[in-house]
Amino acid sequence: MARASELLRLVILAAATACLVAAAILGTVTRAVFDSNAFAERAAASLSDQGVAALVADRVTDAVLAERPDLTAVRPLLLATASGLVSSEPFRTAVRAAARRAHEAMFSKGSRLIVLSIPDVGLLLRGAFAHGSPDLVARIPERLQAVVAPATGGWVNALVSAWRLGQRLRFAAEMLLACGAILLVVGVWVAADRRRGLVGAGVALLNAGLLAAGFLALGRLIVPGLVEDQALRSAVAGLWRAYLGGLLDWAVRFGGIGLVLAAGGASLLEDVDPVAALRAAGQRIVAAPAHPWARLAWALTLVATGWLVVRLPDLAATIATVAIGLVLAFLGVRELFRLALASLPADIATKRVHTVGALQGVVVTLLGLGLAAAVLLVVRRGAAPPPAAVHACNGAAELCDRTVGEVLFAGTHNSMSNTDVTDWMFPQQQASIPQQLEDGVRALLIDVHYGFPGAARVKTDLSGPRPTMEVLEHTVGREGVEAAVRIRDRLVGSDEGTRKLYLCHGFCELGASELVPTLRAMREFLVTHPGEIVIVVVEDYVTPQDLAAAFEESGLAERVYRGPAPPWPTLGQLAAGGTDVLLFIESGRPGVPWVRPAFVNIQETPYTFHAPSEFSCAPNRGGTGGSLLQVNHWIETTPAPRPSNAAIVNARDVLLPRLDQCARERAHQVNIVAVDFYRSGDLLAVVAELNGIVRAGPASTPAASSD
Repeated sequence: MARASELLRLVILAAATACLVAAAILGTVTRAVFDSNAFAERAAASLSDQGVAALVADRVTDAVLAERPDLTAVRPLLLATASGLVSSEPFRTAVRAAARRAHEAMFSKGSRLIVLSIPDVGLLLRGAFAHGSPDLVARIPERLQAVVAPATGGWVNALVSAWRLGQRLRFAAEMLLACGAILLVVGVWVAADRRRGLVGAGVALLNAGLLAAGFLALGRLIVPGLVEDQALRSAVAGLWRAYLGGLLDWAVRFGGIGLVLAAGGASLLEDVDPVAALRAAGQRIVAAPAHPWARLAWALTLVATGWLVVRLPDLAATIATVAIGLVLAFLGVRELFRLALASLPADIATKRVHTVGALQGVVVTLLGLGLAAAVLLVVRRGAAPPPAAVHACNGAAELCDRTVGEVLFAGTHNSMSNTDVTDWMFPQQQASIPQQLEDGVRALLIDVHYGFPGAARVKTDLSGPRPTMEVLEHTVGREGVEAAVRIRDRLVGSDEGTRKLYLCHGFCELGASELVPTLRAMREFLVTHPGEIVIVVVEDYVTPQDLAAAFEESGLAERVYRGPAPPWPTLGQLAAGGTDVLLFIESGRPGVPWVRPAFVNIQETPYTFHAPSEFSCAPNRGGTGGSLLQVNHWIETTPAPRPSNAAIVNARDVLLPRLDQCARERAHQVNIVAVDFYRSGDLLAVVAELNGIVRAGPASTPAASSD
């Protein structure tokens, strides 16, 4: 009877171990492979593996040579540069976005194809060569994409079919985990001596941890036999580790819990000696069994173990080290339990048998509760996707954990009106939009109009939605309107059969730059500067559909945040999701869901001030209901803004008190501050100060002394 009971206990514990290992594997796979965010994060993390990085660098080089065969002679240089590039954060960000899109496409209805195509490879390579080999920059295609992993076949079909059972697989993992926990408790209760049952439960958990870790190591054994190409073999092994690395979390938690349980149970027994048990096990290993079949199995096991040690010595050393560590930890924890028992009062200590009996029920009950809590912790947190590798947001690591509504963005008023466009009349900024972004501006206030291209100037298309004459006179002044009309009357050769979208202020005749190239330059900045979040507010005189088409053509549309708000996500979440642009239009016209109405989401201050003494924080467009607050901070001197005025109002002792005042009056943190001539004064330093960070970079450029 006792023998049957012991056999039942061993079967139950073996079943518990199997359930726990299956739960660990299934839980890791469902989270690492079938969750798009986790899949993308692990794809980016896999670039840390030498084999994966080498394969990707080789594919990137091949993509360049496919587009530019004349660069074959410099392939070693391209490969060396690509090898350095794949470890950079911009490249990892591109891989993260590509993997997310590939995952969504792979698991879309009817899909049976995996294509991991990394965008902007050419753009990143051009940046890498910009200083070392500028002559190669012009020869590398800017819009180059590298196809890293196209695959089809039966295993892809099986993977897609499995994903469509994703929710059931997750449920199965949780059920297996719960089943394993229940079986462990049952295994303790059915033991003739529950102290030994407790030790057995701990050993079962230790075995589950070792088997989970062993499954991760299994990839090093099976991959070489499945993949013939050496480079691909190394990459697949690296991907195995990247995507199944979560098994180590399970192994550590299972092992830790099992160690505590086994040591606690052993502390109640006098005859559980792990050193003696190991010695006895060693003697059984080196002694050949008597039965021929048992001897054959023993011999084959020794051969396989010897092959493992010779073939994978580092893995064998790791296993031996872990085993020694577990024994040492077991001895230490057991002694801690014994010290706790020894500290009991003397009258209880003299009744050790009764004490042990009373403790058995308590220990088993605590085992059930503790194990249930522990496995829930493992399933909910231990196999969670790793956080995105975003090291800084808008220039500071501390901003990554803040929501958009908790951050101040440095903004430029009429960002497109700048001195870098040589024939722009009445400019309001000292540098182009790409340079503004390089300098630290993170909110762009722009105007978009329809226009016809011409040889000398762009001709405004007056057939589209236009501001009234009153608004135009307020925007550019009567002198500006008269100048625009004179220029317009003299324009000849405009192609009125081709209408485009332009960045203009009131009239495109006074200055214009084409919208799509500017959006492409913005996208280029964001690709090469991961973690930077930009707000774009458009004073729109075009349809939302045409504006969206321009964003699509430039490639910037894929970076526009399309999720719910408010509440706003954190900057880190936006960066990790590859959605680092917040797009608003002032008209609020519907039609494109991801083009948000500005003054539903943004509340602002007035914007017409003729002297610093007139500054007000009163509600203006957006009332007081918007989730973001914009402070308009410039002196109006239409048609020609004055840098000298900007030097005065952008100075710290004027700008900082006003932002503080508006935050108090509106009971809302300021999120956007828009200024003219952003390089005059202390805009970026004040924004950094209010965000609680120390800005590293060049000081602001002094303004001209004259008006």
